[in-house]
Amino acid sequence: MIGNTHLTPSDPELEAKTRITVPGMAHWAESDSGQTCGGCEHWHNAVDEKENKVARRCLKYTALMGGVFGPRIPCDTKACKYFAPEGGRHD
Repeated sequence: MIGNTHLTPSDPELEAKTRITVPGMAHWAESDSGQTCGGCEHWHNAVDEKENKVARRCLKYTALMGGVFGPRIPCDTKACKYFAPEGGRHD
């Protein structure tokens, strides 16, 4: 979880997103999207595809961070705004 639970929330919507966003995501998680990182084209294990099928890295995060790999993200994490269906078209 990102954020500090001891701070007074100034934006309830952002506060809700910080509770479901995990380190390594390219953007804030979207609670109402109905999608998860496990179904996203960007959710990928750049080292070894067979190594871990439950938690992988986000390649969109890696691209936005100039090639720096972030922590692995669980497959059931709510997807962010960069969600692209596996095998589908995306920006």
